[in-house]
Amino acid sequence: MPPAALTRLDQARQDNHSGELHWEYDGEEWITAYWELFLPARLAAAGEVLVVADDDMLFHEDFYRGLLEHGDGFDVMSCRILNPDGSRFWDWAAHGGPRGHSLMNYGEVDPWVYVTGGLCILRAEVFRKVQWDETFGFYQGEDVDFSERVKEAGFRISFNPHSTVTHNDPRYTQVGRGVLRK
Repeated sequence: MPPAALTRLDQARQDNHSGELHWEYDGEEWITAYWELFLPARLAAAGEVLVVADDDMLFHEDFYRGLLEHGDGFDVMSCRILNPDGSRFWDWAAHGGPRGHSLMNYGEVDPWVYVTGGLCILRAEVFRKVQWDETFGFYQGEDVDFSERVKEAGFRISFNPHSTVTHNDPRYTQVGRGVLRK
């Protein structure tokens, strides 16, 4: 898997692919911006693996090496996603079922697993068959919906413990099996 096979959100934005810049208002001030990007299907054909990431994800030095170590045995995967304080973000989690919305231990398997919209590593083949539903907005369950449709299409979601990113937003921290916004 050569580095050119990886497509990051910021590169797609630089290449003028369609997307929208959104701002979040907390009632007093505009506090954060996020880039919601809808990658065209032709982009998926350009590489074997796509890495779709929010623009506040910082890739650690182990990220690419960890992809190589993990190998090709995945359809859609997540990796270690840390908050700036070192706690976990929604990197390997379930939504629904008996546990509700909660972080899982890295070795656990659960039919309710989902991949966060903050970082999604997927094969181009998956993207050609299952795409994000553009009618969902930010924090409206778009990642849970995508994950359910991925599983319904026969693909599996897996976890790569060898690659790490940091969700560079200090407002988030892990509390127990959840992630809270401070």
